[in-house]
Amino acid sequence: LGHRVWDLVFRRRAGAAAASVQECFPVVTAQAETQRLWTRTQHYETGSRLRGDGPIMRIAMNDFTFQPLRQHPLNPGTTCRVAGAVPHMVRATSPAISVMTDLTQVSAATIGPAAMLAEATRLMIARGVRLLLVVDPYQAIEGVITSHDTMGERPINLLHERGGRHHELHVSDLMTPRSAIQVIDLADVLRSEVGHIVATLKQCARQHALVIERDRMSGDDFVRGIFSATQIGRQLGVSIAIFEVANSFAEIEAVLIADGVRA
Repeated sequence: LGHRVWDLVFRRRAGAAAASVQECFPVVTAQAETQRLWTRTQHYETGSRLRGDGPIMRIAMNDFTFQPLRQHPLNPGTTCRVAGAVPHMVRATSPAISVMTDLTQVSAATIGPAAMLAEATRLMIARGVRLLLVVDPYQAIEGVITSHDTMGERPINLLHERGGRHHELHVSDLMTPRSAIQVIDLADVLRSEVGHIVATLKQCARQHALVIERDRMSGDDFVRGIFSATQIGRQLGVSIAIFEVANSFAEIEAVLIADGVRA
């Protein structure tokens, strides 16, 4: 009998302690939480129903204030936006970011330094670009090579100096090495206009510029975007000669002057 009495006392004390703990730290099962949310939202007249892998649930919207978006009829002749299509037109005072090729939206065109020059040319044509990032096996950038490097006078001059044949040339022979590349910070681009980018390209007498963004967590730099004089000219409505850098910027500058801005 004594053992039974102590067992009863122990169970009562343990039950009281458990109840006390549950009051302080209530344990909510998934089923109970689902029921609570359902009960809470049943009286809402508005809501969205989302179908996932599990049961349909009602998502409350009365906790927020949302206004419906304006809608209008679909116009005749409307077509789909094609990836890689010509971007919208800009002015000299348009945000600089509007003429930057954003590498978070399109993949960068890359090639290795040991690749043959002819391979670089074929890749540019296939990708529809005039600049390739030259990367090592770990994707670290070692330099850049452009269509001017592969198809202009540079290969001819190099062969004249050291001899050899054109099909023997490698990307590393004509690329611009990392040590000779100047870059622009994304933070500066976000504060700039198209005219500033044209002035920058004109100053360095190049048709391309790389935009760098720094990762806040690791502190590492990575190429976020690319500016191209050809692309800028296209968006300004100017036809750009591929290899004539001076003439290209003269034509772009004429448009900027017409806009009331001088690069």
